[in-house]
Amino acid sequence: MKPRNSIVENELFKRLGMALINAQRVEFVTGEMLKYLAELDEEFFGITTEDFLTQSKKSIRPKMTLGNIFTLLKLNPKLVVVEKLDVYLQDRNILAHSFWKDYLITNAPISSAINFLVNFGKASVEMESFFKGLIYYLSLRFIPNSSYQVTDIKMYEPDFEKFLDTLVERGVDLPIKKVQLNKEH
Repeated sequence: MKPRNSIVENELFKRLGMALINAQRVEFVTGEMLKYLAELDEEFFGITTEDFLTQSKKSIRPKMTLGNIFTLLKLNPKLVVVEKLDVYLQDRNILAHSFWKDYLITNAPISSAINFLVNFGKASVEMESFFKGLIYYLSLRFIPNSSYQVTDIKMYEPDFEKFLDTLVERGVDLPIKKVQLNKEH
Protein backbone atom coordinates (compact mmCIF):
# COMPACT_ATOMS: atom_id res chain seq x y z
CA MET A 1 0.00 0.00 0.00
CA LYS A 2 1.26 3.49 -0.84
CA PRO A 3 2.17 5.82 2.05
CA ARG A 4 -0.88 7.83 3.01
CA ASN A 5 -2.00 10.60 5.28
CA SER A 6 -2.72 8.88 8.62
CA ILE A 7 -6.04 10.72 9.09
CA VAL A 8 -7.23 9.65 5.64
CA GLU A 9 -5.85 6.16 6.17
CA ASN A 10 -7.75 5.89 9.47
CA GLU A 11 -10.95 6.92 7.65
CA LEU A 12 -10.31 4.30 4.97
CA PHE A 13 -9.82 1.49 7.47
CA LYS A 14 -12.78 2.62 9.56
CA ARG A 15 -14.97 2.48 6.44
CA LEU A 16 -13.49 -0.86 5.44
CA GLY A 17 -14.36 -2.35 8.82
CA MET A 18 -17.88 -0.92 8.66
CA ALA A 19 -18.33 -2.34 5.14
CA LEU A 20 -17.23 -5.78 6.30
CA ILE A 21 -19.72 -5.76 9.19
CA ASN A 22 -22.49 -4.45 6.89
CA ALA A 23 -21.85 -7.25 4.41
CA GLN A 24 -21.99 -9.83 7.18
CA ARG A 25 -25.29 -8.40 8.48
CA VAL A 26 -26.88 -8.63 5.03
CA GLU A 27 -25.59 -12.17 4.59
CA PHE A 28 -26.94 -13.16 8.01
CA VAL A 29 -30.43 -11.64 7.62
CA THR A 30 -30.89 -13.01 4.09
CA GLY A 31 -29.55 -16.44 5.00
CA GLU A 32 -31.81 -16.78 8.05
CA MET A 33 -34.84 -15.53 6.16
CA LEU A 34 -34.11 -17.97 3.35
CA LYS A 35 -34.07 -20.89 5.80
CA TYR A 36 -37.47 -19.91 7.21
CA LEU A 37 -38.99 -19.42 3.78
CA ALA A 38 -37.66 -22.76 2.58
CA GLU A 39 -38.96 -24.54 5.67
CA LEU A 40 -42.28 -22.78 6.29
CA ASP A 41 -43.49 -21.17 3.08
CA GLU A 42 -45.43 -24.09 1.66
CA GLU A 43 -47.30 -24.61 4.94
CA PHE A 44 -47.79 -21.03 6.18
CA PHE A 45 -47.01 -18.26 3.73
CA GLY A 46 -47.64 -19.44 0.14
CA ILE A 47 -45.71 -16.54 -1.39
CA THR A 48 -42.71 -18.21 -3.02
CA THR A 49 -42.51 -19.86 -6.41
CA GLU A 50 -42.53 -23.58 -7.08
CA ASP A 51 -38.95 -23.26 -8.42
CA PHE A 52 -37.85 -21.73 -5.13
CA LEU A 53 -39.46 -24.48 -3.05
CA THR A 54 -37.87 -27.20 -5.18
CA GLN A 55 -34.41 -25.62 -5.39
CA SER A 56 -34.24 -24.47 -1.77
CA LYS A 57 -34.95 -27.93 -0.42
CA LYS A 58 -31.98 -29.21 -2.45
CA SER A 59 -29.67 -26.28 -1.73
CA ILE A 60 -30.11 -25.17 1.88
CA ARG A 61 -27.06 -26.06 3.92
CA PRO A 62 -25.64 -24.59 7.13
CA LYS A 63 -23.04 -22.41 5.39
CA MET A 64 -24.14 -20.79 2.14
CA THR A 65 -22.38 -18.06 0.22
CA LEU A 66 -24.16 -14.79 -0.42
CA GLY A 67 -24.19 -15.70 -4.12
CA ASN A 68 -26.04 -18.96 -3.35
CA ILE A 69 -28.50 -17.15 -1.09
CA PHE A 70 -29.23 -14.48 -3.70
CA THR A 71 -29.60 -17.10 -6.47
CA LEU A 72 -32.36 -18.78 -4.48
CA LEU A 73 -34.00 -15.48 -3.52
CA LYS A 74 -34.08 -14.43 -7.19
CA LEU A 75 -36.41 -17.37 -7.86
CA ASN A 76 -39.03 -15.18 -6.14
CA PRO A 77 -39.21 -12.10 -8.38
CA LYS A 78 -42.19 -10.72 -6.43
CA LEU A 79 -40.19 -10.70 -3.20
CA VAL A 80 -36.90 -9.18 -4.34
CA VAL A 81 -35.49 -6.58 -6.71
CA VAL A 82 -33.22 -8.78 -8.81
CA GLU A 83 -31.18 -5.88 -10.22
CA LYS A 84 -30.36 -4.60 -6.72
CA LEU A 85 -29.30 -8.08 -5.61
CA ASP A 86 -26.99 -8.35 -8.62
CA VAL A 87 -25.36 -4.94 -8.06
CA TYR A 88 -24.99 -5.57 -4.32
CA LEU A 89 -23.41 -8.98 -4.89
CA GLN A 90 -21.01 -7.55 -7.46
CA ASP A 91 -19.91 -4.82 -5.02
CA ARG A 92 -19.67 -7.28 -2.15
CA ASN A 93 -17.44 -9.50 -4.28
CA ILE A 94 -15.18 -6.53 -5.03
CA LEU A 95 -14.96 -5.87 -1.29
CA ALA A 96 -14.20 -9.52 -0.51
CA HIS A 97 -11.96 -10.43 -3.43
CA SER A 98 -10.41 -7.44 -5.18
CA PHE A 99 -10.73 -4.26 -3.10
CA TRP A 100 -7.02 -4.24 -2.29
CA LYS A 101 -6.04 -4.72 -5.94
CA ASP A 102 -8.68 -2.35 -7.35
CA TYR A 103 -8.26 0.50 -4.88
CA LEU A 104 -5.23 0.23 -2.62
CA ILE A 105 -2.29 -0.65 -4.88
CA THR A 106 -3.36 1.48 -7.83
CA ASN A 107 -2.77 5.12 -8.62
CA ALA A 108 -6.42 5.84 -7.92
CA PRO A 109 -6.97 8.49 -5.26
CA ILE A 110 -7.81 7.14 -1.83
CA SER A 111 -11.06 9.10 -2.02
CA SER A 112 -12.32 6.64 -4.67
CA ALA A 113 -11.78 3.75 -2.22
CA ILE A 114 -13.57 5.65 0.55
CA ASN A 115 -16.43 6.55 -1.82
CA PHE A 116 -16.82 2.90 -2.80
CA LEU A 117 -17.00 1.90 0.87
CA VAL A 118 -19.47 4.67 1.75
CA ASN A 119 -21.74 3.69 -1.15
CA PHE A 120 -21.45 0.02 -0.24
CA GLY A 121 -22.44 0.89 3.33
CA LYS A 122 -25.53 2.75 2.12
CA ALA A 123 -26.49 -0.14 -0.17
CA SER A 124 -26.02 -2.58 2.73
CA VAL A 125 -28.30 -0.57 5.01
CA GLU A 126 -30.93 -0.43 2.25
CA MET A 127 -30.62 -4.16 1.52
CA GLU A 128 -30.82 -5.12 5.21
CA SER A 129 -33.83 -2.85 5.70
CA PHE A 130 -35.64 -4.41 2.74
CA PHE A 131 -35.20 -7.92 4.12
CA LYS A 132 -36.15 -6.88 7.65
CA GLY A 133 -39.32 -5.47 6.10
CA LEU A 134 -39.94 -8.81 4.46
CA ILE A 135 -39.39 -10.56 7.80
CA TYR A 136 -41.93 -8.20 9.35
CA TYR A 137 -44.36 -9.02 6.53
CA LEU A 138 -43.93 -12.73 7.20
CA SER A 139 -44.46 -12.19 10.93
CA LEU A 140 -47.81 -10.48 10.29
CA ARG A 141 -49.17 -13.83 9.27
CA PHE A 142 -48.69 -15.10 12.83
CA ILE A 143 -49.92 -12.12 14.82
CA PRO A 144 -53.44 -12.78 16.15
CA ASN A 145 -54.56 -9.11 16.14
CA SER A 146 -53.21 -5.59 15.73
CA SER A 147 -52.82 -5.00 19.49
CA TYR A 148 -50.50 -8.00 19.85
CA GLN A 149 -46.84 -6.93 19.78
CA VAL A 150 -43.71 -8.99 19.46
CA THR A 151 -40.90 -6.71 20.63
CA ASP A 152 -38.12 -8.14 18.45
CA ILE A 153 -40.22 -7.94 15.30
CA LYS A 154 -41.94 -4.65 16.18
CA MET A 155 -38.65 -2.81 15.71
CA TYR A 156 -38.77 -3.78 12.00
CA GLU A 157 -41.99 -1.82 11.42
CA PRO A 158 -40.22 1.15 9.73
CA ASP A 159 -38.43 -1.35 7.48
CA PHE A 160 -41.81 -2.88 6.61
CA GLU A 161 -43.02 0.51 5.37
CA LYS A 162 -39.99 0.76 3.06
CA PHE A 163 -40.54 -2.83 1.94
CA LEU A 164 -44.15 -2.04 1.04
CA ASP A 165 -43.11 1.13 -0.79
CA THR A 166 -40.68 -0.90 -2.88
CA LEU A 167 -43.40 -3.40 -3.75
CA VAL A 168 -45.88 -0.65 -4.64
CA GLU A 169 -43.27 0.98 -6.91
CA ARG A 170 -42.92 -2.36 -8.70
CA GLY A 171 -46.67 -3.00 -8.86
CA VAL A 172 -46.49 -6.10 -6.65
CA ASP A 173 -49.42 -6.93 -4.43
CA LEU A 174 -48.74 -9.46 -1.68
CA PRO A 175 -51.66 -10.62 0.45
CA ILE A 176 -51.45 -10.15 4.18
CA LYS A 177 -53.17 -13.13 5.76
CA LYS A 178 -52.84 -13.81 9.44
CA VAL A 179 -52.20 -17.33 10.63
CA GLN A 180 -52.15 -18.23 14.30
CA LEU A 181 -49.44 -20.59 15.44
CA ASN A 182 -50.26 -23.63 17.53
CA LYS A 183 -49.91 -23.08 21.27
CA GLU A 184 -46.72 -25.17 21.56
CA HIS A 185 -44.84 -22.73 19.26
